[in-house]
Amino acid sequence: LKVDSLEIIAPVGSKTFVQFSDGSEVHLNHGSKLKYPQEFSDSIREVVLTGEGYFKIAHNPGSPFIVKTRGMNIKALGTTFNVYAYPDEKFVATTLVEGKVALERTIAGAPPQPMGSMFPGQHVNYDLKTGKMDSSEGDIEKYISWKDGILVFKRESIFQIANRLSRWYSVEIEIGDEAVKSYTYTATFVDESLWYILGVLKDAAPIEYKTIPRKQLPDGSFSKQKIIIIKRS
Repeated sequence: LKVDSLEIIAPVGSKTFVQFSDGSEVHLNHGSKLKYPQEFSDSIREVVLTGEGYFKIAHNPGSPFIVKTRGMNIKALGTTFNVYAYPDEKFVATTLVEGKVALERTIAGAPPQPMGSMFPGQHVNYDLKTGKMDSSEGDIEKYISWKDGILVFKRESIFQIANRLSRWYSVEIEIGDEAVKSYTYTATFVDESLWYILGVLKDAAPIEYKTIPRKQLPDGSFSKQKIIIIKRS
């Protein structure tokens, strides 16, 4: 990106909306960061994403729009898609809502390597360690509903749910009992509190949770709220 690039951050616990100079838009999820130029060039539009973003790209055949993430580029012309690329995850995921995108593998010191294109309704997971790419079709709502304040879980493990809730509510949820690891849930929550959701999970399966008080850190700030989920005795 050019020297005159801008950076916007969606604070933990909130979402942010950005409209670019070409009319394209992006919703940034909790704790995400986006770097982009004040003005796109005539030949290419590039942004750098860390975290999660839902993009709606203005059509311009002469100027592809490229979202750069860790290990992957997503290239579009006029398209709507979601990119999940948090730095603490071992994968990058892309969900295509409409239009078409091309995926490229990026390796330091080498030109991008084409990985193929996606079609609407497709979700792709790219494993950053193994280079393996898994694809699924249909039922993409659970990957994009976050922008509307909706959490959708469909046959998801308690580990997956704990991870998503931790990021969504800026807490640290730990699975403290191997006995609950096989539990899966299907549920939809609209603008509900963390404690309400934990209550529903508790009612649906034999689990319970305990909270650990926040600790004051040397710099005067406080640690995240810690929650440990165990099997109900």
